[in-house]
Amino acid sequence: MRRYRLLVLPALALSIAAVAAGCGGGGSATTTHAAGVTAPATPGQAKSSVYNDPSAFVLVEADVPDGYEVDRENTRAVTNADASRGRDDAYKRTLESFGRIGGYASGWRPGASSGVSGPLQIESSASTFESVGGATDAFALGVKEVGTKFTKVELKKGIGDEARMWKTEVAGINGPLTLFTVAWRTGRVLSTMAVASEQGRVAADVATEYANKAQARVEAAAARELGK
Repeated sequence: MRRYRLLVLPALALSIAAVAAGCGGGGSATTTHAAGVTAPATPGQAKSSVYNDPSAFVLVEADVPDGYEVDRENTRAVTNADASRGRDDAYKRTLESFGRIGGYASGWRPGASSGVSGPLQIESSASTFESVGGATDAFALGVKEVGTKFTKVELKKGIGDEARMWKTEVAGINGPLTLFTVAWRTGRVLSTMAVASEQGRVAADVATEYANKAQARVEAAAARELGK
C-alpha cells in the first residue's frame, strides 16, 4: 500500500486558528492519549482542570477503524509557540490575548499492510481557551482567514456551538487528494477534523462522522469538568 504525506493541511489548520495537526516542527512526536500520553498542565492553570489536557478532546484509537495506526509525525501537543511557528510574533501575541491554554493533535492513517479502503489520513485537533469569549474570537478570526481559499460545504447537522466545513483538492506526494475539514467551537474548546482521501473517494459525510466522534469526547470531558 502506498503511503501518503499530506502537504497542505498545516496551512489550513493554522488558517482556522485551531493551530492543529501537522503544524511544522513544533512539539514532540508521541503516541496518543489513548496510549497513556497526556499534555502537561499549563503553568498558572488549575491542574485539575480538564481544559489543561487538550488530548482529552481528540480522536483516540477506539474512534478509528481497525487497521489504522497512529501517525506519529502529526500526533503531538501544540503549544502557542508551536502554533505560531512560521508566523510573526504578533500572531503568538494574538493567541495569548485570546487566552489559548494549549492544544493537541492526533493523526491516524491505514497501516502499511492493512488493506483498508477508507481515508488515507485522519487528523483531529483541539485547542482550549481560558474563556468562551476567547475561543469565540479565535474561531471568528480563523473563519475570516480562510475566506474563499477553500470551497465551503454545507453541514447537514450542526455541531457544537458554531461550525464550518470546507473542501479542497490538494497535491499529495503520491497523487491528488480530496481534503474535507470541519472546524467547530464548543464552549471553550476549538476543534478541527481533517479527512484526506484519494481524489473523490471519500464523501463529506465521513468527515462529519469523525467530527461527531470527537465532539462526543468534548462533551464527555466538559461533563466531567462540571461534575467536579
